Amino acid sequence: MRPAASTRLFTNRLLVPVAERDGIRIGWAEQGDGVPLVLITGVGGAGSAWWRLLRHLPPTVRAITLDNRGTGASDPVAGRFFGLDDLAGDVVAVMDPARTSWAPRSAGSSPSTSRWSIAIAWPR
Repeated sequence: MRPAASTRLFTNRLLVPVAERDGIRIGWAEQGDGVPLVLITGVGGAGSAWWRLLRHLPPTVRAITLDNRGTGASDPVAGRFFGLDDLAGDVVAVMDPARTSWAPRSAGSSPSTSRWSIAIAWPR
């Protein structure tokens, strides 16, 4: 299923781009211009967790972060379990409006496993 076109959402008085997947809005952000790098936090983590790293990246790196379901600008997941396959699909959903079909991914803990899910389910 192809994600819906990117829209924008006001959260904490900021305008944030969002991607939609399975009816759930996923907030994301980007910084820099150049080689894309998708930064994935653990389940329950928001993209803002990368702030220490982001301030040290050169402007030639285009860092893309996303808020996992239930965090930051993303919709809550009331009463519904979501797993690593959902997280992997959300990353792919963000890559479309972020105008990138490929990017190295950096992750720790559970997102490391989601990188395998992405590689298997969406090989290109």
